[in-house]
Amino acid sequence: MAIRWALAGALYLGFLLNAPRADEAKPGDPSPAPPAATGGEPAPGVAMNNHYLETTLRSLTDELDGGDGQWLLTWFDVEMLVISDEGADRMRAIALIDSAADLNSEQMRFLLEINFERALDAKYTIWQEQVWATYVHPLSWLTPEELKAGMLQVVSLYRTYGTEFTSTGTTFEPPAVEEDED
Repeated sequence: MAIRWALAGALYLGFLLNAPRADEAKPGDPSPAPPAATGGEPAPGVAMNNHYLETTLRSLTDELDGGDGQWLLTWFDVEMLVISDEGADRMRAIALIDSAADLNSEQMRFLLEINFERALDAKYTIWQEQVWATYVHPLSWLTPEELKAGMLQVVSLYRTYGTEFTSTGTTFEPPAVEEDED
């Protein structure tokens, strides 16, 4: 599992590093850069950046490797990759769950429905024939509390895959729409 995780993570990082940045893909001025890091957590109203993100991750676990927008960590016994891009203003926390090669179309549809009903901010994702638990958030808007909550949801999706398929104990099932009979 660790070798597959490392390979999948490396492939994912290669994809991200070679992807066009948001400020290169759109015409016009890029978003302003976040304020310079001064240490610790950002003050209220100060944008999250890679320095603050790493500081927050280090406060969560001693099992953290990497830096400069790419960290591999173990949190609640779940290996996660946290990737951020200040230029694109995005952050992702992901955990490899299982191979998606044997999922049929009904099972994939089920995962999409679960993303609506039982997954809140974290979602199941299929990428490169693998099933991932994924939390995505704009980096500059991210607070340490939101990061922790999102990562806990990734842990929950990872642990409940194949059973409850839930990111929290909350289920959102809108009322059924009644069809008109003519």
